[in-house]
Amino acid sequence: MCGIAGYFGNYDGDLRNNINVTIKKLQNRGPDSNGYFYKRYNEGEQLLLVHTRLKIIDLNERSDQPFVYKNLILNFNGEIYNYLELRKHLIIKGHNFISNSDTEVLIKYFHTYGYRGLDDFEGMFAFSIFDLENKTLTLARDRFGEKPLHYYEGKNFISFSSEINALEKISNVYFEINKSLVFNFLNRGYRVGYENSNINFFKKVKSIKPSYLYKYETVKDKKKIKYWSPDLNKSFESKKHIIERVRECLIKSVELRMRSDVPVAFFLSGGVDSNSMISIARNILDKEVTCFSLVAKDKSFEEIKTIRDQVKLQNLNHIELELEKNDFLDNMFELTNYYAAPISTISLYAIWKLYQEVSKKGFKVAISGHGGDEIFSGYYYHHLLYLRDLASQKNLYNLKKKEWAKYVLPYVNNPILRNLDLFLNSSKPPINYLFSNVDDVEDLFLQKKQSSYKEKHYHQDSLKNRMLNEVFHEIFPVVLSQEDLNAMYYSIENRSPFLDKNIFETALSIPTSEFISNGYNKSILRESMKGILPDDIRLNRSKIGLNFSLKEYFDLNNTKNKKFLLSDSPIFEYINKKNLEKLINEEKKFYNNSQLIFNLISSKVFMDIHS
Repeated sequence: MCGIAGYFGNYDGDLRNNINVTIKKLQNRGPDSNGYFYKRYNEGEQLLLVHTRLKIIDLNERSDQPFVYKNLILNFNGEIYNYLELRKHLIIKGHNFISNSDTEVLIKYFHTYGYRGLDDFEGMFAFSIFDLENKTLTLARDRFGEKPLHYYEGKNFISFSSEINALEKISNVYFEINKSLVFNFLNRGYRVGYENSNINFFKKVKSIKPSYLYKYETVKDKKKIKYWSPDLNKSFESKKHIIERVRECLIKSVELRMRSDVPVAFFLSGGVDSNSMISIARNILDKEVTCFSLVAKDKSFEEIKTIRDQVKLQNLNHIELELEKNDFLDNMFELTNYYAAPISTISLYAIWKLYQEVSKKGFKVAISGHGGDEIFSGYYYHHLLYLRDLASQKNLYNLKKKEWAKYVLPYVNNPILRNLDLFLNSSKPPINYLFSNVDDVEDLFLQKKQSSYKEKHYHQDSLKNRMLNEVFHEIFPVVLSQEDLNAMYYSIENRSPFLDKNIFETALSIPTSEFISNGYNKSILRESMKGILPDDIRLNRSKIGLNFSLKEYFDLNNTKNKKFLLSDSPIFEYINKKNLEKLINEEKKFYNNSQLIFNLISSKVFMDIHS
């Protein structure tokens, strides 16, 4: 894992003056070494590539970057997990290697196959490749957008970087905040999909789209090439075959993501996803496992007993962290400034603190269960869409409805998600439930018009279409971006075994009717883990997940917190200050709308920083 930045085009002055300030902004992404490549062309153009390295594979300096091979120079952030297999293939083709790194494999594979070779990579990556002979720049990003790559197109130049703060430094340009997106975030939360729709919280700052390669023949001539498109209509052979295939793919994915020349840790919650990863590592791959868990003070969000039972049963090394609330606001300012965006959820804030604990214990790689909910169907509202899709099959629908009422409904607190009729009695599946507040707080906003939102159409089934929108537009683009920043803040590489091409494409072949069985969500995943994952986790119906109560961190009885909420701020261009004060005085209503209030706090911090 590393930090990258680059600039190509005309520049008034010497670009080398921007090297140190750019490295400083990327130092946390790569504290082990740094380097740069600079070239001035006769036409007045300049090229600068900056790299900071976090050493994970092949710790030798021979793998430092920027990495030159023939006429190509590579600036790479990420990991190609199957680099050993690709390396063997290249050796058969006649290539020799001077290192044991995935960096050298990437550049030689690209030199051999061009962009068509990217689909052979199993990994997470963002990279630039500059052709020194033809003066062409290529920027590319992994399938799911695990690694960020932001860019800015100036009048006569293109610049890019892993982080927006570093992009501003190498470009030597002041970025103006995107106020309309702040308003959308206040209203809609993180599901506005700003990352994947190529919009950021700063105007004119864009992001390379996941699974895309952008090639600049000149700074004004850009070609966008999509190197991977999943098959949305894969054939289904049999349930038994799918279960076996998912099991096989999960084991291989965990094995690949444990490749490292430094220690690897796991995140552990009480759910199926993280426990599946750990059980594979422990029971199939026979690895010693150290895992980290967050402990919630609010018992309604607590699952520590389940976690401790698994730790004892599987003989895991385990570290627990209970978060303190005293420094919440100070941390919000620190993290928001680093994100260059509002923090999307309180869970991401909490996970940031957990990475700090991982770093203290000396780990440089952490593995999590991100993606399991979106790929295998893990949310309560998924069950309602599942029933909607089965409504025309009367006998099957009646059976599944009874299972939902018996096994799922008792765990659901949200009144919207307890209302099955809302999902059945409409020509199209509803969407506003994703953004609704628990109580009516419309009078909080000065502007009544909210941003419109429409799902992109991928699949005729409501459930699959919803899941694909979460992967490509809503959840992955935002959460993966900020999860990367959380890890990189503490110089840790985060890895997610569920974000694997073979797992994802196998899951796409699952018929909607098989995603849920006997009231169990993630039915296929649970079945595939039989004999690997202990049954008290595998067959646990409750879903808590990494959720935390705002009340744990933001106490309304604290004078400092009240003062912050009502202090002068650009946020009051959108928020009615008097009505906010009124809401603060209604403590129950305030906390009933915790996600909205967190959005407000996060947006206010962001606006205050940049005002």
